[in-house]
Amino acid sequence: MNAQEKPIYAIFGKSSGPNITFSADTAVSYHNKTPTFCDEIKINLPVDLNDGHHLLFTFFHITCKPNKVGDEVKIPIGYSWIPLLKDGRLQTGEFILPIALEQLPQSYGYLSPDVNLPNVRWLEGHKPLFDVKLEAITTVHTQDSHLDKFLLAYQSLSINDKKNPPVSEADLKDAIRSVIKARPEPMVAFLYVILDKLLALIANPPYTVSVSAVCFEVLGQLVKICTVLLNSFRDAHGRSSLLTTYIHYHKIALKETSIVQSNNSKTEPKLESTARMPTSPESKHLLDIIREFERTNYMKVSVEGDYEPKTPKKMMHEELALQWVISGGAAREMAFLNSWFFLELMVCFRIANLLSHLFSIYIGLKRSN
Repeated sequence: MNAQEKPIYAIFGKSSGPNITFSADTAVSYHNKTPTFCDEIKINLPVDLNDGHHLLFTFFHITCKPNKVGDEVKIPIGYSWIPLLKDGRLQTGEFILPIALEQLPQSYGYLSPDVNLPNVRWLEGHKPLFDVKLEAITTVHTQDSHLDKFLLAYQSLSINDKKNPPVSEADLKDAIRSVIKARPEPMVAFLYVILDKLLALIANPPYTVSVSAVCFEVLGQLVKICTVLLNSFRDAHGRSSLLTTYIHYHKIALKETSIVQSNNSKTEPKLESTARMPTSPESKHLLDIIREFERTNYMKVSVEGDYEPKTPKKMMHEELALQWVISGGAAREMAFLNSWFFLELMVCFRIANLLSHLFSIYIGLKRSN
């Protein structure tokens, strides 16, 4: 059922019926006070799944011997439901639901069946009686609370909705750190999506630059997890094949992210404190070189004019190098232990940037001619 409580053609039918239908019947249980239904029903999840979508269960009394011609054979005697989406997460697992004895009120699908709806009679006083299990096979929903927390926090940054403001900086950092607590299976399945989001936050931190530092630290921890814990995916050089595949085959592009900026971050984010600053003279000198290079890049103005960006863009390879230089502690150690990944990332981004720049020059010259 959708948010308007209308049935959706999303249930796969049986071999004797249509391929897709909006309802499915179980086997009939006769004279059994505690019936067990072993039917397996396959449902196609809607693409635009929202908080209003739900599964509606209707219990019928089957009349075996109608007294009169035209008597109803199936008489509805109870109802229950499961909201499919809650707080942005797909609901799966085992549920024990109460059974309502009356027609459900309007907009019931947005509520949990655990809510005792007013003016509705319940079987045995709202006691949970109906046991049902939902199992999802999906490549869209992570089915992991930690990954869902991070992806929802990231999504909130790009949604311009006053009713649902973006997460705070503290909540965003907490969501980023929770990524490494995810289960191995969904982490591997959504690894490339997570890496893309972390790199986007490094290049375009929505708040202070400390968000980039947290992303860089988590990125190093993910590389360590892929290399050490998932050792069955390592190549002859001890590198995780998941990471080498990401670098060599996955499309790493200089994305124009639409992450919202806070009111205090209209200019380039600045370092929060000197505690994160490099201490050695070599690191300070390297940081000065990077900053000087960034300033010269921002001040470049094209003679042709129409193919150069109007606003300065941060280069991903420069941001990675910057975070590496100013990192410390465990983040710095993990970056050096897995330096091949970060170095190859910077090379890939630099090549992509040069190709994009050369293509822009070519388009500009072609237009001028």
